[in-house]
Amino acid sequence: MIKLQDLFQRLKEISQLGSQGWTSLENVRAVLTKLKDWLYSQEDDGELMNDDAAATLMTDTKAARQRMQTALTHLLSCVDVSTFDARLECGCFSVVILQEILQQLELVSSRALSFRITIPEEVTEKKTQNNHVPPAPPSLISIQQTKVAVDALRVAMYTSILGCLDAEASLYVKITLARTKFVLGPDLVVVPQSCQHDLLAAIMKIILPVMRHESLGVSIQQSLLPEILSSILELCFAPMGVKTYPEDAAFFRQQLEDLLRTIDMSLTLRCLLLLMGVVQDGVWLKKGCRALVVRRFLMKPGGIEAVVHAGLSICDQQDWQHCEAVAAVIAQAKTSDVNILFASLGPQLWELIKQDNLTPEVFRIVSLVVAKLAERSATMTALHVTSKLIQPLLDTTHPNAVSLCENSNLTLCISRVHKLFVEIPPPSPALTHLLRPILKPLVTVAALATTHLRSLARQIIVRYLSQLSQDDVVESLLVMSNLKTSAESAAVNPEIRFSIDDDGGLKVDTQAESHTGIVLEEDENLSICLISILETLKNSAVVLQFYEKLAFCIDFTTLNRKEVHSRILLTDEDLKMDRFEALRKIVITFSLLTHLSENEQVIKDLFINLSAALPVVSTFIKVSCQKCEDEQQRQIQISLIMNVLMLIFCYASERSSRKKMSSQDWVGLKDLLPYLEEVAQSKNNEGILLLVEQLRNLVLTHGVVEDTNIACENVKIGNVVKNHERRSTTLIVRVNGAKESNTDASVKVDVSSSSENFQENMNAATSVSEMKPKTSWTRNTFEEAMEDLFSPLLPIRGHAILTLGKLIQKRDKETLSHKEHLLSIFQFSLKEEDSYLYLMAVEGLAVLGDAFPDEVVKVLTQEFSTGNRSVEDRAKLAEALTRTTRRLGSLLPNYKGFFINAFLTGVRDKETIVRTASLSALGDVCKLLHFSLGPIVHEVFEMLDNVVKNDDDVGVRRAALLVVTLLLQGLGCDTFTVLKDVMRDLYRSLRFIHFTDTDDVVRLHAQLAMTEIDTITKQFLLPRLSLTKRIYVADLPPNTF
Repeated sequence: MIKLQDLFQRLKEISQLGSQGWTSLENVRAVLTKLKDWLYSQEDDGELMNDDAAATLMTDTKAARQRMQTALTHLLSCVDVSTFDARLECGCFSVVILQEILQQLELVSSRALSFRITIPEEVTEKKTQNNHVPPAPPSLISIQQTKVAVDALRVAMYTSILGCLDAEASLYVKITLARTKFVLGPDLVVVPQSCQHDLLAAIMKIILPVMRHESLGVSIQQSLLPEILSSILELCFAPMGVKTYPEDAAFFRQQLEDLLRTIDMSLTLRCLLLLMGVVQDGVWLKKGCRALVVRRFLMKPGGIEAVVHAGLSICDQQDWQHCEAVAAVIAQAKTSDVNILFASLGPQLWELIKQDNLTPEVFRIVSLVVAKLAERSATMTALHVTSKLIQPLLDTTHPNAVSLCENSNLTLCISRVHKLFVEIPPPSPALTHLLRPILKPLVTVAALATTHLRSLARQIIVRYLSQLSQDDVVESLLVMSNLKTSAESAAVNPEIRFSIDDDGGLKVDTQAESHTGIVLEEDENLSICLISILETLKNSAVVLQFYEKLAFCIDFTTLNRKEVHSRILLTDEDLKMDRFEALRKIVITFSLLTHLSENEQVIKDLFINLSAALPVVSTFIKVSCQKCEDEQQRQIQISLIMNVLMLIFCYASERSSRKKMSSQDWVGLKDLLPYLEEVAQSKNNEGILLLVEQLRNLVLTHGVVEDTNIACENVKIGNVVKNHERRSTTLIVRVNGAKESNTDASVKVDVSSSSENFQENMNAATSVSEMKPKTSWTRNTFEEAMEDLFSPLLPIRGHAILTLGKLIQKRDKETLSHKEHLLSIFQFSLKEEDSYLYLMAVEGLAVLGDAFPDEVVKVLTQEFSTGNRSVEDRAKLAEALTRTTRRLGSLLPNYKGFFINAFLTGVRDKETIVRTASLSALGDVCKLLHFSLGPIVHEVFEMLDNVVKNDDDVGVRRAALLVVTLLLQGLGCDTFTVLKDVMRDLYRSLRFIHFTDTDDVVRLHAQLAMTEIDTITKQFLLPRLSLTKRIYVADLPPNTF
């Protein structure tokens, strides 16, 4: 037997070829001569042993040499002798020696196994106990030997095997040859085409068993697996080889399957993906690699994740194109049945989407896979991939939404949708179109006021709209605004409503029967949301077309029709709901137009082409002049026409003052004159007539004639009406139920109590205008503030409110004479979204309450307790009342009943924000009242104890404990006098909360309250001693007796 060391020595000589100093053909011939001399020599390897051992060794050695000679002869016989190359023979030598090493290693292993069987178990256990380290396997070779084997096989790969490969299979081998700087001779080895298959098949039959060896094959797999796979794949899938040698193709396909079972899956995937990336335009290699990836890995559980990690390991994870290539391998997989492919990929993708610990690179590829699958088949993607993702939102549109949404996690659903569709992937029309079924639930969430999910939902909607055509965007906006219906986008079930849970997320509540009472308020929030979306889109063509479609959605004449076709069986309830929906469309359209006038960006987009926008304006004017029988609907018409006229007047006036109006723009505006005449004839409203006259003068004189005073007052009147209709007027729709008697009034629209105040405010603004001298250009501060109050610029309006507050504080006579109207203005300004405006309004109400406490305190507290206001407005009003209490100072005890009753009423409110604001304000009042709080202090503490123990909201409990602290600070040393009956129970409750409550902030507030009690106790028991002595010189000391 030839020693293993001798065999590895021969491989070491071959492995030197191609390296520095061993690149010439002379070196190859020298190594080849030395190898032949070694192989064909007849040296007596057993001459130093006894005769029997020498004979056995000689026999084994001859057998080994005979095996190698036979194998080498077989390999060389596959090649034409006329084109024989020494480099080719060296490569064959390397393969033959590796085969012999494998046989000897297997022989040693088999002998060791048989020897181990013959040894008694007691001896084996004894040796194991004495030697704690287990013996090495007999087939184990050193690291240096494995490196020599790999280098020798690489020489065979770059010589004998490379010459047998076609253009596709040889591409990666040539790349690695250049990368390793392997040079052996002036050119590459060339094998005649007729000999390539036979030689390659013969070499691979020798190498494949070597690859599967437990020690020798592992190192080869780590270093040369892609090159060897290229060779095997040619024998399995190359078209010429499959047709000419079908038996060999079948044999090597089975050998490939056996080999892949022994190799690590991630290593195999990396090699296959690497070959696919190298051969971009190949005919068979890329197809064969893709088939292996799909069949062996992708269709099995966890296959997508394995492919993704393998792809990221061989490419730049930050390169977008590389990630798209990995995603294309998965999404563009070829199978005989596409349904099976999608059914297999869908659950795998859903499992990856649910994982929160995925790296951004992995999730990027997952999202790209979903996008490419959607491009391939949107229907199948929606069925197998995204159905589970959007199901919680989709359930809200189902008739059985109440039961389906009981355990739904809408917060997690929206977060995942945002992550998949917005955060990572690039825009894809096919992908975003999958959001169509949940468009209405998304816009409902986006219209909410107090959740962080609102911004996520708006971003999802903007991403969806940005991938649509202009017509489709407008159509989707109309569907979201409830002005049109779509079978693809179902509305949210009216039996449910979205609300905020304790963690700030989203939950589903059952809607009360009086759902129609808050429909218009929800539509108002929806209008604000849609205007924000239009502003984000920044598409002037969409804005123009949307408002053009919007104008045709208003039809006042439908509400005048009372006849019903005799063949249609409709109940009174159906008729009422039809009229309600017709009225609702009008209110939504009017609200969208109103909010348009307050958004400078959207106005700019609408009037970017004035000639194109004027037909839209004329359509709105026509609609506003329709015949209407209902008085309240006529008021809506008046507000609508006022809005439209002010919109065009302010825009034309501003552009004219900046010299940006062209002659064509004025010509286009003249086309509106007939419509203005129609308005003047049909509407007998003083404000409208004045505005029509002013707009006519502006257009006819091209902006030269503009009576500033009249214009300003008209703008004031119009803005009051506009804002009154938009924010202060709450339309409460009562649909008569079946229990009511038959009546013709199907829908009753009531205006909240604040509308009367604003009508008075409008009349007051007109009276102010009439009091001003028409010929004088001087105006006092109050008049300037009133004019600036209705400026389209937000900072000017805020400064005007601030100026009015300062005038009240200075007790300006003219300002104080309009106290009722100022109260309405400040109340209205509380509804502003911008903090600069509503904070100025809060301060103004506080100053006004200081000036007129008898009237203002009563009105504000009553409005806070029983007024029909939104949650945000009531919270702002609570802040205004708090500041009023601070300004009243010593007069506060006279009005404490108003404040305390109002805040105690707010504590019982169902809204969390109102309860929290009421408690915070109550704490300030109690602190300021000091000892004047009176006997109701026990009632207050009982209420606070009840809130802390029973309220579910953490914020409310925090506020209640803050009230306790403030009350203790206000009482000071009088605490033991006022609270002598409840002090013990109070302290025990605080200690119990401090040790048992789950919220850290609540425990902190309890600790602060106990600290305040400790401080008061120390001051009461240990008063400070005064070390001063007063000496009287000129004055007599007081009589101490």
